[in-house]
Amino acid sequence: QMESGVSQNQAGNIVLSVGESNTQGGGIMLAGGDSGSETGGLVLLKTGTSAASVSGNLHLKTSEGDASSGNIVFSSGSSYSENGVSGTIALRTGDASSGMISGDLIFLAGGGNKGGNFIVSGGDSVTSTGGSVSMRSGPSGRKSTGAVKMLTMSSAASGFVHLLTGAAKTRSGNIRLQT
Repeated sequence: QMESGVSQNQAGNIVLSVGESNTQGGGIMLAGGDSGSETGGLVLLKTGTSAASVSGNLHLKTSEGDASSGNIVFSSGSSYSENGVSGTIALRTGDASSGMISGDLIFLAGGGNKGGNFIVSGGDSVTSTGGSVSMRSGPSGRKSTGAVKMLTMSSAASGFVHLLTGAAKTRSGNIRLQT
């Protein structure tokens, strides 16, 4: 257990830092313990609460690089049992109390000479149905549901919006627009 001291003003920080190198810098690994029969150990990253202001931020960021910056990969573990299910990755903002507004969830590809792509894909399947991709707006108990918008941005020449089903050996899928 590592902890910094308590303070009436500002508590101390805990800094984990590894050495530099001319070839490859050192790494930091946080790992929960393995288990032979029960659940493996938990790894929890959590910011501090605030009684009167804003809770702490949580930043996951790779550093800059001359050739390219590093990647951030969120990946759940595989399951190898016959009826096993691999883990879920859930990104969610917190709820807000009555009369307040909950936080936004923003996915934004970076800009440059050519902007980055934003790709959403369902999982592959070998023997059954491939994974679905669902987009839905939020329900409301008193007013209308949220909108779902698909649009290309304005530019010298705006981009296309494509709705298409994939090719198939027997029957390709339908496109249904329904109110």
